[in-house]
Amino acid sequence: MDYTVTEALDQGYIVRALHEADLDALWILDNAAFTSPWAKSQLQEELGNPQALVLGIFLGETLIAALLLRQQADEAWVFRVMVHPLHRKKGLGKQLMKIGLKALSTLGFTGKMLRLEVAENNVAAIELYKILGFALTRRREAYYPQQDPMLPALAAIEMARLIP
Repeated sequence: MDYTVTEALDQGYIVRALHEADLDALWILDNAAFTSPWAKSQLQEELGNPQALVLGIFLGETLIAALLLRQQADEAWVFRVMVHPLHRKKGLGKQLMKIGLKALSTLGFTGKMLRLEVAENNVAAIELYKILGFALTRRREAYYPQQDPMLPALAAIEMARLIP
């Protein structure tokens, strides 16, 4: 999705749309933020996808948070929300989601659905999404395998909300 944003937040944070030149920084962040990071090629595909919008928060020159959104048919999906572990609990994910909602509205998605899915054990993310107006729409049992193969797979929680 073609969207340009550069927004200053409190404490020196800058939000801007990410592009293919940001691939290495995005890959480093994804590896720091997740135990099951995406392949670099997957991130590159998102950065080059005309149906995707990737937003990032920088502190100086360092990418510390990112949001990957993608249009699918007549709705949008949150594909990835990542915040570097050293910068969690500062409201950055919430700020990114709000900016993402604003961007989708500007791009003509007002009144359409924004969907996401999250592992059932990611309680902090589920609570954040509820605060942002998302509601449970579906539960997929045994969707996310755990690192320990002896443990049962986790359910995926699908949530959605209207884009303002």
